[in-house]
Amino acid sequence: MKRSNLFSRILANVIDLFITAFLLPFGIVHIFSMRLPIQDGYRTPLVIIFVFLFYWAYSAIFESSKYKGTVGKIILSIVVMDLEGNKLTFGKASKRFLGKIVTTLTLLIGYLIAFGPYKQTLHDKIANTNVYDKVQSEY
Repeated sequence: MKRSNLFSRILANVIDLFITAFLLPFGIVHIFSMRLPIQDGYRTPLVIIFVFLFYWAYSAIFESSKYKGTVGKIILSIVVMDLEGNKLTFGKASKRFLGKIVTTLTLLIGYLIAFGPYKQTLHDKIANTNVYDKVQSEY
């Protein structure tokens, strides 16, 4: 199978960020409208936790689904699979998501290693996954 290029992967992430940026405000507004017995200064950590959990669930659920990728990846016809070409389990998709945090903490240098022969980013190496172009037979 042909490994996906870095540009398609980044564009898929941008699409996913737009989708989640549209959906997240609804959850955040709900957090601020809740009558919680906490001081206002503690709502910001709740929002941060909510955003993290939302994006983790979005990524892990879609990447471990029959679609093998988030909405951005579906649009660009790319899929995430393990190195043997199998669909990800929810656990492996979660590990890949947590690896994205490590990739981000490297100031995105973890994406630059995708220029190597296997086109794996740091989070793909952590989770033993890769992103491939969707082949015609999978449609």
